[in-house]
Amino acid sequence: MVVRSLLSPSVTLGRRSFGLLNSHPATGRPYSTTTSTNNTSPTVRVWWDSACPLCTREINLMKRLDQSHRKRIDFVDIRRDSEAVQACPISTQDLIQRFHAQRISTTSHEQRDLVINKQQPILSGAAAFALMWTELPAPLRWVGVAAQRSPLLLSVAEKSYVWFLEHLRPSLQRWVTRYDRMPR
Repeated sequence: MVVRSLLSPSVTLGRRSFGLLNSHPATGRPYSTTTSTNNTSPTVRVWWDSACPLCTREINLMKRLDQSHRKRIDFVDIRRDSEAVQACPISTQDLIQRFHAQRISTTSHEQRDLVINKQQPILSGAAAFALMWTELPAPLRWVGVAAQRSPLLLSVAEKSYVWFLEHLRPSLQRWVTRYDRMPR
């Protein structure tokens, strides 16, 4: 029988207790319990609409995945971040109608570079989702990479996205809005 104590870093097998290594045997330095990433500055900027309840739910999920993974996505709320929206060459109405993303390079998240990178195109629709997904954990990363590498897959995803926007999104928006208003 194996018993682990929450207070001591040891394992008990039957009547014998064995201490776990808390430090490297050669250097004596403690092992790190957290993984660090060398570069935590955002590499993708995403524009999203917080007035859309469905978008808010989706972006909250993407933020949680990004926070637990690498913190590589800069989420710009077009309703609350007027500086970033003004720096974007796409109109606010176009930003509201479709999902947009762009590959960026900044030195740190605190010093957010609001200047649009002219060398990188601003993507919309399925291409924007694929770009965002490449910065999230697997399996979304795999789907994003596959969509970016395959024009056929990206074309099918774009047609599906347009169909979703026209047919399914209005119903889902109404349902989410009603669900959010329900007393709990």
